Amino acid sequence: MTALADRRSVEDVHSRSILAGYSPDVMFSSTVLVVGAGALGQNVLLNLALAGVQQLLVVDHDMFEPHNVTRSPLYPPASDVSDRGLGKAVNVAHRALAVATAPEADIWWAARTIQRVGDGVIRAADVVVSAVDDMSARAWLAERCRVVGRPMVEGGFQDSRYNVSVFGPDPDEACFRCVNPSRESSASCTKYALKAEAAAIVPALQTTAAVAGGLVAEHAIGWLHGRTPIRARRVYGDIRTGSSSVAVLTTSLACPGVHTASGPLVDADIDPNGTVADAASWARRAGYASILLPEPAVVRAACTRCGAVCDVRAGESTWLLSPLCAGCGGPWHPAEGHGPALVRAIDVDHPQDLVDLSLREAGLPPGATLDIVHADGSPAGALLPGSPLDDLRRARGDAGDEDDRPRC
Repeated sequence: MTALADRRSVEDVHSRSILAGYSPDVMFSSTVLVVGAGALGQNVLLNLALAGVQQLLVVDHDMFEPHNVTRSPLYPPASDVSDRGLGKAVNVAHRALAVATAPEADIWWAARTIQRVGDGVIRAADVVVSAVDDMSARAWLAERCRVVGRPMVEGGFQDSRYNVSVFGPDPDEACFRCVNPSRESSASCTKYALKAEAAAIVPALQTTAAVAGGLVAEHAIGWLHGRTPIRARRVYGDIRTGSSSVAVLTTSLACPGVHTASGPLVDADIDPNGTVADAASWARRAGYASILLPEPAVVRAACTRCGAVCDVRAGESTWLLSPLCAGCGGPWHPAEGHGPALVRAIDVDHPQDLVDLSLREAGLPPGATLDIVHADGSPAGALLPGSPLDDLRRARGDAGDEDDRPRC
C-alpha cells in the first residue's frame, strides 16, 4: 500500500475523482502501459498514478540528461541518481510510485526498447500509451497493438503545439500508420545523418507537455471507463494561442500497417530462451511455412558514418540505437565481404543467416506473439511460453521488492 493510501481512506482520497466520474473499481483493477518516459510520458504517468490506476508498466531505454530537468516533473533528485543512476524508466517508475493513490499501486519498468520487451507486455495492458518520439518505435507499437487487440492513445508536442489521438483495435478503423505511413528504418537512417540539423529544432516546453500529458491520460482513463469521444480522431492545439481543432482520421487503402488481430493463438512448444532456429523447427513440425518477424532483422548493414558493412544479426531497433561500426565507436564488427541484408520473414525450411539469433534479440521474448503463415498464405498466431512481463522490474515500495513478479 502506498504511503498516501495508508494515511487516508480510499473514499477520502478519491472523493473528488468519484464525483468527476472516475470509478475506483475500474481504476484499481486496470493496467496501463506507457512507452516512453520523457516529458510527455512523465506527465502521463504522473496523472495516471495520481488518478489511481492500479498497475503501471513503464518502458524506456533512454537516460536523463541535464536539459531534461525543465520539462521532467519526475526527474530524480541527486540521492536517487546515486542509488539508481540516470536511467529514465527506473527513476520515473519509483517517482510515480511515491505519489500513486491506488491502495495497492504496482509500478514496473524496463530499460529497453519496446521492440526488445516484446508485444506480450501490450497484451498484459488494458490501454497502451505511446509517448515515444521515435517514428519506428511508434509504428511498431501501433502495429503490435492491432495484432494483440489493444487500444493505443498517442500524443506528441513541439514548442507550444500538441496533438493527441485515440486508436481503437478494430480492423475497419483508422490506425496510426494510416495517417503516418513513413517510418525510420535501417535503409533510411536520416535521424542520424541529420543530428546537427535536429539541434536547431525549437525546444519542447513543460507547459505544453503538461497539457498534452493531461489529455493523453484523461483519454486513457476514459477508455477504461468506456468513454471514447476522440476515438479515430486527432486533437490539435496550441497552448499560447488557445486554439484547438479536431480532425477525423480515415482508413487509408494504402496503409502499410497491420489492420487485423492475430485471432486465436495456439501454444508454441519452444524454449523461451531458445533461438530462431528453434522457432523455425517448431513451426515446421506444426505444418507452417514461414514466420513473420515483429520487426525486420538486420543481418548486415552499412555504418552510417564510414559506410563499412557491419555484421549485425539483430532486430532493426537494436541496430538503430547505434548504427556505427566498431571503428567509428559503435558495437558492430565488419562483415566478411557481403552487402546489406534485411529479413522480414523466415522460411521455416531455410532460416539461413538467423539460425543462431536468440528469440529475445529477434523481438520474441517470453509471452510474445509468434506470427506464422500456413502453406496457403493464410496467417495464424502462436503464443510463446512464459510471462510477458518477465523482463520487467518492480519499483520498490512498501508492497515488495524488485524480485516480485507482476500480475498478468
